[in-house]
Amino acid sequence: MTCAATAGLVCLLNVGLTIWVILNHRVVNGISFLYSGSCTEVAKISLWIHLAINAMSTLLLSASNYTMQVISSPTRKEIDAAHKNFKWLDIGVPSTRNLRGIPWSRIFMWIILGLSSIPLHLMYNTAVFSSLSTNQYIYLVVTENFLGESAIYNSSTPEFLRILDSMNAKSKNGTLLKLEATACQSEYARTFVSKVRNVLLVTTDANSTNNVLDWERTSSYDETPYAWICGDGYPVNPYTYNKPVCTAAVAASIVSNWKVKGHPISYCLAEPVVEKCQLRFSLVIMVIVIISNLLKVLVMLSTVWKLDGKPLVTIGDAVSSFLENPDPTTRGVCLSTKTDVTHGIWQNTPKIWTPKKMLWFKAASVKRWLTCNILCCGTIGVCGWLFRLGMNQIGVYDIKRLYELGFGAVSSNSIIGISFPSLLATVLLANLPQGVLSFLYLTYNGLFSCMLGAQEWSRFARHRKPLRVTSPEGKQRSTYYLQLPYTYAIPLLVMSGALHWLMSQSLFLALLTIYDEEGGVSEYISSVGYSCIGIFGGLVVGGIAVLGGIITGFRRYDKGMPLVGSCSAAISAACHRPSDDLSAELLPVQWGVVEDDGSIGHCSFTSFGVSEPLEGRRYAGHDKEE
Repeated sequence: MTCAATAGLVCLLNVGLTIWVILNHRVVNGISFLYSGSCTEVAKISLWIHLAINAMSTLLLSASNYTMQVISSPTRKEIDAAHKNFKWLDIGVPSTRNLRGIPWSRIFMWIILGLSSIPLHLMYNTAVFSSLSTNQYIYLVVTENFLGESAIYNSSTPEFLRILDSMNAKSKNGTLLKLEATACQSEYARTFVSKVRNVLLVTTDANSTNNVLDWERTSSYDETPYAWICGDGYPVNPYTYNKPVCTAAVAASIVSNWKVKGHPISYCLAEPVVEKCQLRFSLVIMVIVIISNLLKVLVMLSTVWKLDGKPLVTIGDAVSSFLENPDPTTRGVCLSTKTDVTHGIWQNTPKIWTPKKMLWFKAASVKRWLTCNILCCGTIGVCGWLFRLGMNQIGVYDIKRLYELGFGAVSSNSIIGISFPSLLATVLLANLPQGVLSFLYLTYNGLFSCMLGAQEWSRFARHRKPLRVTSPEGKQRSTYYLQLPYTYAIPLLVMSGALHWLMSQSLFLALLTIYDEEGGVSEYISSVGYSCIGIFGGLVVGGIAVLGGIITGFRRYDKGMPLVGSCSAAISAACHRPSDDLSAELLPVQWGVVEDDGSIGHCSFTSFGVSEPLEGRRYAGHDKEE
């Protein structure tokens, strides 16, 4: 019910936001403009909105993933049916194997939850998005006389002459912004300039025939269109030609001897403009998100009200059920392991106890290990290939220089040269890595669920403790995680969050409006941008994650009891308690030898006292029915 309430709350928040937008902002072609103005303010509002969206998305997807595991978790009736046919089901881990043993109604619910997560991965984060603006500008080196009534200048180009007239008039009426040399360099030291436009660089040099000594038109398509702030000798495309790169720090170091086009610069007069960055809301995307959200709520409520039987979600649930009603199909194989079950050893087969410290690798199947690592390594390989393509595109092969370009920074040479038919198509491509990453996290999380579930199981040979179940009774413990303790869950969540952020900075929605030198719209850019340093960061963190999982697999469990993994039959075999231990499932239990007649002993979970199994001794089961 908690999951349904969480999903319902998120749905109400999404619906409330959508209604507020419709009532307070005009919607044109499915897009509403929430705010237009300061780019800094847009970035700030966007940050807080996306933090809220990511928080709601995390809550919703966590609730959905948990419900999917509950739906695919078998009931005792379904386990008994499988065991009668000598088949087993998974307990305590995300499983597709179990879909073969549950009704079609639950399979349908499971599929709906899975499919409804796709729009959330691909769209939710861009339901609210920002659009940047930038101004093309001309910088002019002028003498002090240009600022007076008797300015002398001329041009054969009508467009440039209009700009000269405008800048001259504004210099005389005081509407230009005076900036000292350092402030001028700082204001223009960026690829996209939004607060100012054309600028006069005032020099102490004189010229009696023309007060405009030199000028240059900048372009947002250059790698560093602001190279002029560093003086002469810094090209606008340094990465392409492997030349020195102009930065704000370099400019500050030469400010006392700042020369542009060979002329010493005293100060600047910049043309201020109103910023036109925008925060936009996509009604179409939000409606799709709400429909997906509502489907999840309905399925979760159906799970609460319609689910027949009590699903065995955790290993503790299974042990509790088998202790309460022992399973006759697994009598006499108390040392059974998952490997034994897969080889057809189900009943009345004594086994010699040989204690082994098994590797954590053994807790998960070879198929699960291969699926997780092949998918992860394949994704890393594709990212590596894209990283190489990106470096070739921008002509930069040095990590330091890639870092200087920035994470998630829009630039002219880091935009995918594909024409997209609609904003929705652009959004889908930009968010595709998020969906892939979420799927990989589920497989990775499932792998750790197997290993850590086996660790919890192995500790019952050394310690007596209550069972951890979903609906505790007696002295049982409540489950506050599925199979992941916080010491593992928190680092995995942090890793997942870091990868999601890096992916959002690697491939992202790039919306840019370019205004020309006179304030008219020059070009709209609606595409997908990429950041090589973001991709590199994702490769590093992803590689660490894969290696971390493999290294964890080399840890060893205690050698006190058989390794059952998530196998329902092997778990059942370890739960044939003494016949008089009637309420064992409600009390603290331990696994060990409960009977030993000198030839063949019996091991089980029990609330009674136990002893360790002896190496070389045979153990099976007892003849009395529990």
